Amino acid sequence: MENNLVERNYYPVTKYKQQILDMVKNNQVCIISAETGAGKSTQVPQYLLEAGYSNVVLTVPSRTAAASLCDRVSSELHSEVGELVGFQTGYDKAFSKRTRILYTTEGLELMKELHHNNTLENGVLIIDELQEWTINVETLVAWIHQKILSGWKTKVILMSATMDIEGTSKFFNNAAVLQIPGKQYHVTEIERRDKDFVNSIYELANKSHNVLAFVPGKREIEKTIKELEKMSLDAEMLRLHGDLPLSEQQIVFKPTDKPKVIIATNIAQTSITIPDIDAVVDSGLERHMENVEGLDTLTIGKISRSDHIQRKGRAGRTKPGVYIWCNDIPLKNLEEYPTPDIYTGSINQIVLKLASIGVDATTVTFFHQPPLEKILASQKTLRTLGAFDANNQITEIGHVMAQLPLSVRYARMIVEAHKLGVLSDVVTIAALSEFGGIKQSNVSYNMFSKEIKSDLLAELDCFNLVKQRMLYSDDPFKGVLERNYFRVLELRSKLYDILENIYGEIYSTGNRNDILKACAAGLVEFLYIRESNGWYSNPNDPSKRKLNLFSATLPSRYILGLPRNISLKYKGDNSQQTLYLISSSIMVDISILKEVAPQLVHVEHRKEYDYERNEYVLRKVTLFGNVEIESSDERINNLSEKRDLLASWLANKTFEDDWELDPKLAKVLSQNRDKLCTFDQAKEFYNHKIQIFFKNSLPNLKKAKNFSSLHA
Repeated sequence: MENNLVERNYYPVTKYKQQILDMVKNNQVCIISAETGAGKSTQVPQYLLEAGYSNVVLTVPSRTAAASLCDRVSSELHSEVGELVGFQTGYDKAFSKRTRILYTTEGLELMKELHHNNTLENGVLIIDELQEWTINVETLVAWIHQKILSGWKTKVILMSATMDIEGTSKFFNNAAVLQIPGKQYHVTEIERRDKDFVNSIYELANKSHNVLAFVPGKREIEKTIKELEKMSLDAEMLRLHGDLPLSEQQIVFKPTDKPKVIIATNIAQTSITIPDIDAVVDSGLERHMENVEGLDTLTIGKISRSDHIQRKGRAGRTKPGVYIWCNDIPLKNLEEYPTPDIYTGSINQIVLKLASIGVDATTVTFFHQPPLEKILASQKTLRTLGAFDANNQITEIGHVMAQLPLSVRYARMIVEAHKLGVLSDVVTIAALSEFGGIKQSNVSYNMFSKEIKSDLLAELDCFNLVKQRMLYSDDPFKGVLERNYFRVLELRSKLYDILENIYGEIYSTGNRNDILKACAAGLVEFLYIRESNGWYSNPNDPSKRKLNLFSATLPSRYILGLPRNISLKYKGDNSQQTLYLISSSIMVDISILKEVAPQLVHVEHRKEYDYERNEYVLRKVTLFGNVEIESSDERINNLSEKRDLLASWLANKTFEDDWELDPKLAKVLSQNRDKLCTFDQAKEFYNHKIQIFFKNSLPNLKKAKNFSSLHA
């Protein structure tokens, strides 16, 4: 243990041990701002354990961080992983009744656990890497804030290298603050253009540096490695991203005989220390979900200054380091902090989780307060899915959905599947959907399935085929994302454990039509109607959309699916292009819609003047939400009703409508163009003449489409 003690004493945080313990003893909420490399994530929990606190729970943003921190602290305490020190993420766990330090990513589950049990009596809750402000952490912080105001006594520590210290302290009624310096070695900072990215990696590795390079996503990782291989770089090249199995992620921590080059996404940005890294090359980009016009858009954007500090801090841990910024945007022009996830991502699950413990999200004070409209929109979604009633009170369906670690739409599919007797199949589909499927994006479903009605059913066929291949094929994962396959297995197993406690036996009749109906129940918010040009539209969606090129679903009149925008360029690029697609598509008919979501079906009777046919009708319209799915007409013959309808139609017409509506009117306005110098004059002229038309034509219904009286 002596070597470990020597190493532990080397951390800058060691000098502040007693100050930390005194601060925690004398304050309920404490803030520790410690630079990257100070040792806060590994040492502070140990100090608290030594001081007699019975339980220490520390939340971190990523599963990789939770596992690696647990491994490190277990080693320092000479304990097996899962004994004195454990970790828990959504898909991996290692802890026991003897565990006293727990690293976790389960922010929302932790909130629920703390609400129902005194899990942290004589304990401390630590929220690490607060600057990330994930939706889980945002909700956990808001909930803690509310609980403290109502008398909650658990000790809380907030930690970060780059947080808004003043604002965070003020949010918790001037919480105590301790600032600790970090890095032991100087890191030289260099700015270059984005075209120098690969050459900078090559240059540093050739000088025997161990390099960590940041790129936005998996595609960029593979592209970078291929370019370095073409340059015949003699180095150990490794990948690091969230879709890799944990065992493969851990390889980056092992020493190598050659210079080490790790190409990583922002998973390596926080809470992960790779000790032998002494150089960082940063593209300055990240891939993230962004809410555009109310819809999730996968986009590539520049990082913030606090992200830059985190990435730079990965170097200089054991010796002087180098950081090279390769982006055409100067560092001085970066935003101070990233946009919080609560502004850019979905909050449906938050609103549901809070409701499940009796909290109305509109009454919660968040550190980054989302607009009330966004919370109300989530409540509307939950009403649409049947999770909330008309008064935004959680329903029986909602209580089941809240127990599932899934997006609310996939959780709703599972509830419907139980009713239809196809639970086990739809659990698999929900797990597949949560990870975006296992089929590679550029591969056709034809390789795995003959399905033509649903991408989700085709994905299920793909999963089942891979299971069969595992028994006899040398290449079971051809055309498939191997890591996603195993993540789906893990999530499915977790869902089975939860659902067995709720429903008992998990089974499925295998009826594909019932499986399709269950899936439809989770997608009823977006019903798309195919237009004559092949595009799909929905009144709640500002964009026209297409089915994905590799979709299994054949074009049909009605499609249920999720809108998905994919940005092909990063923000600030004038040539940015966006693909507007429908994912998770399902072919449906009116009978299915009425069956799976009767609460959305309503009938309206409308009296209308039909301009195109010059007819007066009583129209019976069936709406699904606000989408018209059926209508029938009955002609009106009563003269008085006809006059009222025509008057109403004229009153609701606008200049813009009629300019496009009637070529005769356009001709009239064109003939008078010498008198109409501006748009406003044209509109005024039109409004004056339409009154003459109304006066002359209304008594004689046969002249309803005669615009001759408009001539000047």
